[in-house]
Amino acid sequence: MQIADHAFVVTGASSGLGREIARVLADAGARVALVARRADRLAELAEQIGPTAVAIPADVTTAEAPDLVYTRTIDAFGRVDGLVNAAGRGMAADVLAMDLDTLDESFELNFVAPVRLIQRIVPALVEQGEGVVVNVSSPTSQMGLPGIAGYAAAKAALNALTVALRRELLGTGVHVMLVFPGVMKTEYYEKIMGADTSAEEPPPARDPAEVARAVVAGIVANRREVWSLSGRERRGLATMRFLGRFAPGTLDRGLGRANRAE
Repeated sequence: MQIADHAFVVTGASSGLGREIARVLADAGARVALVARRADRLAELAEQIGPTAVAIPADVTTAEAPDLVYTRTIDAFGRVDGLVNAAGRGMAADVLAMDLDTLDESFELNFVAPVRLIQRIVPALVEQGEGVVVNVSSPTSQMGLPGIAGYAAAKAALNALTVALRRELLGTGVHVMLVFPGVMKTEYYEKIMGADTSAEEPPPARDPAEVARAVVAGIVANRREVWSLSGRERRGLATMRFLGRFAPGTLDRGLGRANRAE
């Protein structure tokens, strides 16, 4: 899909991957609607980008957010060509100790909010015969790691929805893409629901701008999925997939021991 002169809604644009995706899109000539709760950060980014950006402060977990985002984008740019659901937040808890209210919050942000925006925006993309939907998932949604089942389940639900949406929209001109980013230098590890991360050292991470460039390249190439991982992450995931297929018991015991050691 062409980027220049097209209008994209980007959620989670106040920081991290969402912010960098908005920057890369704008650098490629796109108009960007910046969506997040922190109005001051959005205003700062919109000022940096210039007249091709509009800040739309909104909590995407609210029922009124989709209408607000769509209307403000149309008012600013006259059209919408793409939706990038990059807003998200981690959640940590063992299944038996999981707080269900926190689980609801995780699903509301990581799954339900993207669905609401898709339902509001995508009919316009179908009507114009062109567009793209990008849903940012997580490799953890396919890994079965102990301690983060709630977050992984929300992202796994997003995966299933994205694949179904892609098939439902075949022939409409609307492309649907899933993104699986590795660990990035963002606020993610500072804001995990249900976890005290104040004394924890975050894992090795990459610049989110690198991942953002891969995402935008995926949009241009109409890719179904974009996996943007470090070499270490790719090797680790390949090992887990191999063991999961040929020695699942060994994988279960290894991850179980690691979880108990923590």
